[in-house]
Amino acid sequence: MAIKPNVLIVDDDEGVRSFLSKALSRQGYPVNTASDGKEVLHLLKRETFQIVLLDLNLPKISGVELLKVIKKEYPQTEIIVISGHGTMRTALDSLKMGAYDYLHKPFEIDDLITTVERVTEYLTLSSRCQMMQERLSSSIEIPNLIVESPNMKVVLDLIQKVAPTDSNILIEGETGVGKEVVAKHIHKRSKRSEESFVTVHCAALPDTLIESELFGYEKGAFTDATDLKYGLLEIGDKGTVFLDEIGDLSANLQAKILRVVETKKFRRLGGSKEIEVDVRIISATNKNLSEEVNAHRFRDDLFYRLVVMRVEIPPLRARKEEIPQLVEYFLGKCAVSGKREKSILPEALELLKKYDWPGNIRELRNIIEQAIILSEKEIIEVEDLPLPVQKFNLTKEISEKTPTLLEVEKRYIKKVLQENQGNRGKVARILGISPRSLYYKIKHYGIQT
Repeated sequence: MAIKPNVLIVDDDEGVRSFLSKALSRQGYPVNTASDGKEVLHLLKRETFQIVLLDLNLPKISGVELLKVIKKEYPQTEIIVISGHGTMRTALDSLKMGAYDYLHKPFEIDDLITTVERVTEYLTLSSRCQMMQERLSSSIEIPNLIVESPNMKVVLDLIQKVAPTDSNILIEGETGVGKEVVAKHIHKRSKRSEESFVTVHCAALPDTLIESELFGYEKGAFTDATDLKYGLLEIGDKGTVFLDEIGDLSANLQAKILRVVETKKFRRLGGSKEIEVDVRIISATNKNLSEEVNAHRFRDDLFYRLVVMRVEIPPLRARKEEIPQLVEYFLGKCAVSGKREKSILPEALELLKKYDWPGNIRELRNIIEQAIILSEKEIIEVEDLPLPVQKFNLTKEISEKTPTLLEVEKRYIKKVLQENQGNRGKVARILGISPRSLYYKIKHYGIQT
């Protein structure tokens, strides 16, 4: 059942307040009342009211002035004017000032309930439109997974099995391996694929901001809360919420997320009403959460709620077969304004395939973007790649180079000398050469004894 909006009844007649309050309460509306303008302003600072029934004939602050203040300070609040002293001109002026509707006393209670229901429907549609706009504004292209290596084929097989379910999933892997891409891939192949995919970067924000991003807040919940804000959990209702780097969450937030996972309910900051959501949670971390649990840095009850299924993404150095396709993808994706679309020389591509990629796919993307910018030609050459890539491969080639016979002899003489504490006579006998020949070789090779 949808949560009905808060209603504030403002009338100086206690009998009217009591009668309207009972009638709307029977319809399931949470109701509060006020007898004058000062009381109204006090209540609005403490609580959010989506609908106000406003009598224009009020003491202390007139209903007209109150209408102006509410529409200026609380623009999302809808006002139904109720008055027994007005004229058609009063009604028109009220509507021009932002009132949703005008009812002249005495009116039938059914007419009032019908009007309140119309406002409720309007508020629901407005809420959905706002949430849809937020979803669209945060939508991101979801690329296909590039799967060429045996390691990633195992991952893809697991993804295809877990994606159609509603089970919560933990994605593990080093920084930059593409955990968010995998999470989006799972979402697009789930029964929630037509709904929203929202991301919460747990490591990028302080606790207070993560909490307001997740749960949203009511107007007036804190100093800068000048309007109602929907949280990402609410925006992600019926869809998927991706908690990136969940291992960095504080103990306080772990407890609050545990409650959401268990009950599917939460409260906005500054709110008193529970909001129910249906979300699938996919988490990601570059930490070993099992070790974090053992070290009492991560709650074990939350761990077992989140880790119904586990997907481990191998690092790029363990799936270098995918580098050519990734390079081709990034050459198109990282097109720079003022630069033509480029290709890459086979020698440069081979260099990329030999590199060790400590920063994984994220590092590869950065290197391709740098090469696009630095290259003066339409094809990326070895010289366009960053020096660390070039130096890494040069060092690797030297270290992997087959030693010469002289290098082998030098290493062997040095080893035998060390094993015999530098006793040259003994070493010469072991090597089957004369002491003079040994002396010559030690000097020639520069061996310290």
